[in-house]
Amino acid sequence: MKHRISHKKYNGHRVYRYIPDIRQVYLIQSIGGTISAIPMSGYDGTDVNLYNTADIGYSFDSYNITGANLTGNTFKFNNSDVTASPNWTHNVYNLTLETDNNGKLESNKNTGYYNDTASLTATPSSNYHFSGYTVTGGSINNNIFTWSDSNATAKAWFKYVDPYNPLGLPPYTLRLKYKAGYS
Repeated sequence: MKHRISHKKYNGHRVYRYIPDIRQVYLIQSIGGTISAIPMSGYDGTDVNLYNTADIGYSFDSYNITGANLTGNTFKFNNSDVTASPNWTHNVYNLTLETDNNGKLESNKNTGYYNDTASLTATPSSNYHFSGYTVTGGSINNNIFTWSDSNATAKAWFKYVDPYNPLGLPPYTLRLKYKAGYS
């Protein structure tokens, strides 16, 4: 950009006035979040603050800046427009598997991203059957675990099955009444 100069007459003399160029901030957005700048334009020497908001499952790393020197999240316009873009990390979360020691729990993967899924297989020990899961850091539906935005734990619970009463019927009492004269 060229600098503009204006003039007018003052007491018969031409008076020139320098009009500085307005500088602009150009933001390049990317998957993982949003960045903003305040202000979006200004003159040389104007302080500009950059702000970032990560999407769920991402973390902010740094900015790429051209046309200025960044200190923290602030830069000054200096003879050029400025372009800023963010660097995001796609967070990877762990899945820890636990049981009540009456069977085993397996997964087709133990790490994943936000909203990623893993298939769980709960295998009971002898004389036990699978009774359910408890979960932190995600959810389970039909043996499919879905990560939230944190590390997670899935625990399988198993219930004892009496081999002499596999249906788990309550115990009952049989009362026999004896009548005299019958044999």
